[in-house]
Amino acid sequence: MTLAVPMADPTAVMGRRIVAYLIDGVIGLILLVAIVAPLVGNKLDRSEFRSNAAATDYCGEVNDNTLNSLEDTNSEFGNRNTLPADSRFCVAVGSTAYLFTGEDGNSLLGQLTIFSYLTGGLNTIILQGLTGATVGKFLMGIRTVKEDGTRAGIGWNILRQLVGVVDAFCCGIVGLLVATNSKGHRRVGDMAASTYVVHKSAMGAPISVPGVTPSTAAYPYAGAPTGWPQAPGAPQAGGTWSPAADPTQVAPSADGPTWDPVRNAYIQYDREVGAWVQWNDNVKAWHPIDQ
Repeated sequence: MTLAVPMADPTAVMGRRIVAYLIDGVIGLILLVAIVAPLVGNKLDRSEFRSNAAATDYCGEVNDNTLNSLEDTNSEFGNRNTLPADSRFCVAVGSTAYLFTGEDGNSLLGQLTIFSYLTGGLNTIILQGLTGATVGKFLMGIRTVKEDGTRAGIGWNILRQLVGVVDAFCCGIVGLLVATNSKGHRRVGDMAASTYVVHKSAMGAPISVPGVTPSTAAYPYAGAPTGWPQAPGAPQAGGTWSPAADPTQVAPSADGPTWDPVRNAYIQYDREVGAWVQWNDNVKAWHPIDQ
């Protein structure tokens, strides 16, 4: 009798993915703040006042005048992609008022946009392409891989991120909903690039996902074969593969795993899928053997 249990889904790591996404976002924000400080310091004019109230009143007057001017010219701030070059804005911090012009603001915004794309690309494309994970995924123990379990390279990660713009709609809700409800927990970018996000222990072997890839029996075994029945010989009808160099090493006594010294692994014939499967002790699952 074959003692089979349901195959674990290595892609069932949505909680880890969400935390990894937040970690990457926080790291990106920290880097942005680190670069903003010197950039802003070089752009702002400072005015000192006796108190925070005086500085706040001054900034309120400056900002009101600017907004009124924008409304008078039918160029409301919310409807513009850039600020008028001659506009003036003010921020009060303690008793100090910091002023900057629209031209300064546009320049700073452009630099920050470029910087955010560069840091994001280094993390999600270069680092993930070379190692299989962003910083957040490393910390959460998950990896981005192809269907055969190998890491997705830089090219596939570029495609994953480009198509993944769709996932970013509605503050990332689209990607979250698609990944949560799809088999293999793939967002749109994953589907386009044929990638999976899995636990790091599943990396290096073909990804087996219930309902997506052929199901195989999984055995909670690691160590000596004591007490396990041997697998049957090669199938009589249509099957020509021999599981070992010496056919006498495989006794056709009963369904179940047997040790194959050639492959240095346990093998068995899975009658459900009509194929020989090999035990991968790294991911604790059976995988089909190439015919």
